[in-house]
Amino acid sequence: MNPLNNKSEPKNQTKRQTKLCASICAILLTTLITPTFISCKGHPDHADSEKESEGQIWTCPMHPSIRSPKPGSCPICGMDLVPAGPASTSQKNKTTENPSTPSSKEKSLSPMAEGSQIYIDPEKQKALSLTYGDVTVRSLHRQARAPLRLEPDPSGLTEISIKGGGGFVVGVDIGFPGQDVKKGQRLLTVLSEGWIQDQLEYIRSVQSLVRKPFDEKNANLNTLQNVLNRSRARLRLWDLNEDQIQDLEQIATNASGWDTDLRKRLSSNLEIRSPLDGYVLEKNIVKGMRYESGQKLLLLAPRTPLWGMAAFTPEDASRMKPGDLVTFSIDTLPGVELSAPIDHVDPITDPQTRRIVAHLKIADPLAQLRPGQTGAASLDLPSVSVLSVPASALLPLGRDHVVFVDHGNGHLEPRRVIIGERFEDYVAVRSGLKEGEKVTTSANFLLDSEARLKGVLPASPAVDHP
Repeated sequence: MNPLNNKSEPKNQTKRQTKLCASICAILLTTLITPTFISCKGHPDHADSEKESEGQIWTCPMHPSIRSPKPGSCPICGMDLVPAGPASTSQKNKTTENPSTPSSKEKSLSPMAEGSQIYIDPEKQKALSLTYGDVTVRSLHRQARAPLRLEPDPSGLTEISIKGGGGFVVGVDIGFPGQDVKKGQRLLTVLSEGWIQDQLEYIRSVQSLVRKPFDEKNANLNTLQNVLNRSRARLRLWDLNEDQIQDLEQIATNASGWDTDLRKRLSSNLEIRSPLDGYVLEKNIVKGMRYESGQKLLLLAPRTPLWGMAAFTPEDASRMKPGDLVTFSIDTLPGVELSAPIDHVDPITDPQTRRIVAHLKIADPLAQLRPGQTGAASLDLPSVSVLSVPASALLPLGRDHVVFVDHGNGHLEPRRVIIGERFEDYVAVRSGLKEGEKVTTSANFLLDSEARLKGVLPASPAVDHP
């Protein structure tokens, strides 16, 4: 064996071991550094998404009340939750990096300029055909409209009853309610207690006034006249007309003082005749029935005038006065337009309909109207100057109304307003807006969905202050 080779071999072995240790250390160092490098440099999106997900709120597109701190599904409908908006920290960082140029995702969703606003890109506004209207003071007028019903004149209603005494109905000439009657027409015939006696007393009073001055020189004419007047007043209780009373006076004048058949010449039955031209509104009699003194047997109503009962809202009724001309139409007379003045307006509101009735006194010379007919009435109200917005700008949310106020550059603010009187195309605004502002007048339901996703709809006072 070469001794030189034995001396150099340990040295070579030592070098090889040194190189092997260096290689192993390099491999171990590479193994430890590479995952960190990959994590930090190889996947930047993953790091950003983790950072962006901190504080992120997720919501359901169909149920905005569902809000979750992490993705998932809606517990109501099962739909996937969507971001309600970028996390506050991420949003601030993005705004700081590029405050003037929002990304395409931010434009389509809702980068909020300030407070409770939403952002709609101008290009998207054109696609939605978004339009605007002015908030300003306008001189507006409108028509008040109300349902109408015709009723008989209450001041002309006449009740038929027998005041002189009870009796029996022996004849009825009225067949049904609604039947037309003429003045002087016989309505019914009754047999009444005391009728014959009252006729005899009247005839004797007439005979005394005519004959006693000739038979007795000291007869007091004033006393005789008073007796006759009392007898005549008694006959009035039987609802006799002038013709019937004249017939009794004729019998008294023609009868002699010793006429023993006078009772036979008087009628034992009493005929009740109509005191007016009109129709039967109520019928409460049948032949053979017993009636008492003062009992209502018939109710008559005049044909004209009629009353139009127009039920207006309290707000409209407060702006009406007697004499205002109301135009109306009747359902059974298509194409016919009539008018009548307001006679008076009820001072109270109907508790069932929540309306106030205006009474129209309607003349009907052509006799084409009937009680019970229905129709519609309208009245031009005086003009008023009020702060108003187009009616299409209002978005009804339950009992509240919301408008979207334009702040320029695509930024819209949903704002709750309190409205007043409604006109044809405009609505008065009591509070919530100022003159000179602009509001959206179209696509409000789409804007409502966007505002709900961002949680920027104004709260209702009923919720804030129960």
